[in-house]
Amino acid sequence: MRKWYSYIFLAAFWGSLSPSFGQSEEIVQDLEQEYRLALERMAGYQYEKALYHIYNCQRMDPLNVDYNAKLGFCYFKLGNYPDAKLCYQQILKQDPININALSNLALIYDREANYAQACRLYEKLLQLDASNSYYYKQVAYIALKRGTDLTGLGYFTKAHELN
Repeated sequence: MRKWYSYIFLAAFWGSLSPSFGQSEEIVQDLEQEYRLALERMAGYQYEKALYHIYNCQRMDPLNVDYNAKLGFCYFKLGNYPDAKLCYQQILKQDPININALSNLALIYDREANYAQACRLYEKLLQLDASNSYYYKQVAYIALKRGTDLTGLGYFTKAHELN
């Protein structure tokens, strides 16, 4: 069963909560206040409350993709992986090489035991940043989970060489 914030996300996702954005000073101040409140809630591990403020920000400024990253993070922390994936996929539609979105999406696929998708995303991340030992380690862990020990060993070796 979906929580209340899932339905708000879906409505925002399809644009029904996004009125035209004006640049009035009052709206900018409201936006800054909502964003500050969202960050405070996130820092206090109050992810459900943070969602409310992030949606308000998204309603006032629908073109800002940073809100999808914040929503994805909150959903991830709440264990709501389907909605977190939607947020990160939205980011990747606009920026296909967004490293944070790719990394977080790979982590979600790993947690869901969808190792093929997770491995594909980590390998894409390695193409973007071949000097990042974390990505090599993640591919190695996934290879071990899938039972391909020799592949995993090669990635662990490469990660060790980078450190």
